[in-house]
Amino acid sequence: MWIAVKKGLSFGCKEFTLVPFGGKNPTIAVVPDFRIEKQRIEEKGISISFLHGKLGDEVFETANPLKHEFKLQKRPMTFKKIEGKGYSATTDNDVLWYACIAKNIETGEELSYVESRQNIELRANPASFQFYKNPNAIDSMYDKFVMRQLVKRLPSNWGGENWDRIEDIPFEDADYEEVAETNQQKPKTPPAQKLLPLVEGSETWFKMVESIKSHKVTIDKIGRKYDIEPIRSQIESLFATYSETKSETAEEESPLKLNI
Repeated sequence: MWIAVKKGLSFGCKEFTLVPFGGKNPTIAVVPDFRIEKQRIEEKGISISFLHGKLGDEVFETANPLKHEFKLQKRPMTFKKIEGKGYSATTDNDVLWYACIAKNIETGEELSYVESRQNIELRANPASFQFYKNPNAIDSMYDKFVMRQLVKRLPSNWGGENWDRIEDIPFEDADYEEVAETNQQKPKTPPAQKLLPLVEGSETWFKMVESIKSHKVTIDKIGRKYDIEPIRSQIESLFATYSETKSETAEEESPLKLNI
């Protein structure tokens, strides 16, 4: 988390998540939000675009594995058919391959990565596979895959960020404080008691007045059980009024029954 924040990502704004991988001894991977990851790349002068190849569209390989030529047909626009509703809704996908193209704004050079839909699905994380058919995420899941594969392969001078290797960054600037280990348990903080309302003129109010008259309570004891702040001045006046009176029931319990 510290490394991700140092690299400009905000955990509070949900710009990345921490995902454990492995069994008994899992490692933690930093997974940036797809939109933030794309934004970070474009801030370095690299534009990112995507192509969705359908039946009849063609992609040609060149000698450079990161350079392709694309030939897409012009066709009437169609819409994916959504079945079901709410979180259970799904849709079929007629895209055969996905491509991500990175263009260096300064030089105009373009590099690309292409993968078939079937291969992407076979390589997908099983935990997130449900989103590959979700109408709200279907294409973005495939776009995310090809973009991350391309970013891993970009030349270093293009400034691409390989988040899979973030653990190699040294932890040299982290604040460190050596703490002695002890077996003593920290005392538990008791939960704060919720104060009861105290309304002037209520039955509880008159019981309080009787308790003040008989010198059975203090203002501090009342304040431990009742919310007296809105009427503190009135209560202080009562204590001042009855401060000189003598209690004829000195041994009796306070009508408020504070038990504090």
